[in-house]
Amino acid sequence: MMHRKKPNLDQPVYPVRTVAALVEVFRDAGIIPDRLLDGSGLAIGRLDDPQERLSYRQILAVWRNAVRHAGGSDLILQAGRRMHFAAYGAIGYTVLSSPTHDDAADRAIRFGRLVGPLSDLSLEQEGETAVWVYEPIFWEDPNDPLYRAAVEFHLASHLTVLSNLYGDHARVDEIRVAYDGPGVARRYENFFGCRICAGQPRNEFRYRRALMSLPMAYSDAATHAAVRETCERLLAEVHGTTSAAADVHRVLLGCDEGFPGIEEMARRLSMNARTLRRRLEAENTSYRAIVADVRKQLALTYLRTTTMKHEQIAAKLGYSDAANFRHAFLRWTGRNPSEFRER
Repeated sequence: MMHRKKPNLDQPVYPVRTVAALVEVFRDAGIIPDRLLDGSGLAIGRLDDPQERLSYRQILAVWRNAVRHAGGSDLILQAGRRMHFAAYGAIGYTVLSSPTHDDAADRAIRFGRLVGPLSDLSLEQEGETAVWVYEPIFWEDPNDPLYRAAVEFHLASHLTVLSNLYGDHARVDEIRVAYDGPGVARRYENFFGCRICAGQPRNEFRYRRALMSLPMAYSDAATHAAVRETCERLLAEVHGTTSAAADVHRVLLGCDEGFPGIEEMARRLSMNARTLRRRLEAENTSYRAIVADVRKQLALTYLRTTTMKHEQIAAKLGYSDAANFRHAFLRWTGRNPSEFRER
């Protein structure tokens, strides 16, 4: 996993939904909200305001209180289970409307920091297994109770997202965590219903890679383009600067036929290619990945909204011929362009 820069603690740019989920679960367990919000500067009446924004300093204050009051209970796991797609706002709908599950994973990774998470995530493939890796942002010691709480919350929320995406097909094969202790494996086995391996080198959420070949039930090109643009704008705000990825994306969408190489793209953005590569890497992406994403986005839009022939689409997307375009489209969606258009 790429070790990303720690966020600004005092920048109030994160939505309240994660904190609200904690407060709701603890309140149901008889713990008054003021105990969780103590020292955060957040009033209970603001938790329902979609415009309210928190800093990481406020978020961490709430989490310290939550860990103190949770004891050895499952309250933090239960809070994670409440994180359905709607709870993530624009990023949730960006993931849900993606054309494929691979695209959905890319969006979750790229925009994950928009929700003020306690862990960064990445995705690997190990044979036929999809392996999501969680790395707490603020804590390095697996024995730290806050490290454990961060992992618990994200594993439980991932289980909810898995159920939202795959329905009856959803099944976790194995979870690995970097910490251990009395009852950890048994408690997690009861909660997640899968094999648990404690005391491992890192935190992993594992399931069959074949699930990611299933159709996206709520894929929609127009919705995806709109909410993704929102996410790019929010990500630039989180970074405190203009997003290089958003600038590249904008230029590529304006190309009439084919796409420039990175040297030409850097020239258009008034920087050198090395600087562009470095900025994209800092934003957890690459020029090649953005070009591939724009190609997929435009291909879906052309097939859904125009009568352009495959040869014309191939030329606009920079492919040498229609056959190469068809092969790429099959790889993205599992269907050829004609089948997709007839759907």
